Amino acid sequence: MTAHPSLKLSYFDGKGRAEAIRLAFAVGKIEFEDERLAREAFIKRKPDLPFGSLPTLSIGDKQFAQSNALLRYAGKLAGLYPADALEALKVDQILDAVEDIQGALRPSFFEQDKEKKLSMRKEFMENAFPRYVSGIESLVEGKWAVGDKMTIADLVLYQLKDTFTSGFLDGIPKNAFDEYSKISSVADAVGLNAEVKAWNDSH
Repeated sequence: MTAHPSLKLSYFDGKGRAEAIRLAFAVGKIEFEDERLAREAFIKRKPDLPFGSLPTLSIGDKQFAQSNALLRYAGKLAGLYPADALEALKVDQILDAVEDIQGALRPSFFEQDKEKKLSMRKEFMENAFPRYVSGIESLVEGKWAVGDKMTIADLVLYQLKDTFTSGFLDGIPKNAFDEYSKISSVADAVGLNAEVKAWNDSH
């Protein structure tokens, strides 16, 4: 592992918005503390968080937030974020599209009425999901989403597909990505990466 002083990633004990960051560190063999907070600990710490939310990354005595900003930082340390401005733009547009997908789905998580929740997710699957995912599918360039090697764009697509096909989201079919062969191929390639496999096996 490459040593980087005092890197501590703080999130809940789940994948969510932190997993792609964790995977970037794992693939890059970057040492970091994987802090997983219980709900009570989060509530106690919330007033001291930059935006009152997780994940955060502590670098030495400085604390930083916003998941995509942290992911880009991790990607730069790990060699998973392009130095070329145009290639970086290609990565960024995929990250932002995935963020839009998550944003479109997010309101359904707060709906307590099960029928309304399922109705919201049905609408999501009929409208926002195909619009954004078809757009991403058209951008995938080959084995990897951007260029000829893994980037953080691949990690977010891997995590997106994993979340949507897990069966844990009511109203989201496990075969949601079956017709998106390019994204599925990218996700498969990430899953076969030795460091990703080792991370998954140990967590």
